[in-house]
Amino acid sequence: MKRYKLSRYNLYFSINSNYIAVFNSITQVLSLFIKKWFFFNSAGKIIGLDLSNCKIESLLLEKGFITDEKIDEEELIKVIYEDRYFLLNQEAGLTIILTFQCNFDCCYCYQRESPISSTSKFMNDEVIIKVVKFANSLIQENLPFHLNFFGGEPLLKYGIFPGFIEKVKSFCDKKHSSLFIHVTTNGYNFTERIVNSLLTLCKTMFVSQFR
Repeated sequence: MKRYKLSRYNLYFSINSNYIAVFNSITQVLSLFIKKWFFFNSAGKIIGLDLSNCKIESLLLEKGFITDEKIDEEELIKVIYEDRYFLLNQEAGLTIILTFQCNFDCCYCYQRESPISSTSKFMNDEVIIKVVKFANSLIQENLPFHLNFFGGEPLLKYGIFPGFIEKVKSFCDKKHSSLFIHVTTNGYNFTERIVNSLLTLCKTMFVSQFR
């Protein structure tokens, strides 16, 4: 019978007397746990999890909250980041912040308190030309290139997307490089036209949740 331990990369947040929120920083998964499932030491620190009546053991394992007690998680982290480092050195990419402005004011956003969020202007044509040229310098022969649109809320300036992408794609085509487009958005400005266009253009799209 396998024995499990709590991941050392769990972060614990007491919600109230009955629940604890747990975030695993390896798998990036957040979940709510019943407090009585945990074992605490005399200092109130979590030292274990009662799995005797737990029917979701496999799910906890999959999401990284528990791990086989024989596994060295530090070595696991090294392997994960060595793989990511290798991939980053094989594929180039560029993150474009068209503006720091946003049409929402989410409490969890790390930019909401920044003065630049309210004073930021949109990227102008001169800067766009320079960014496109810079993107061209990063594209490598026969290797994928990733273009990430971020913000602020990038869809506030959606009109820039098609022309911007078309220029970068032309550079990628010349170097036989596959172009992958990624967009992080709150989705508020979605229209049928924009959604259909993004589905055609984008490799991935991340939609944040308003709170």
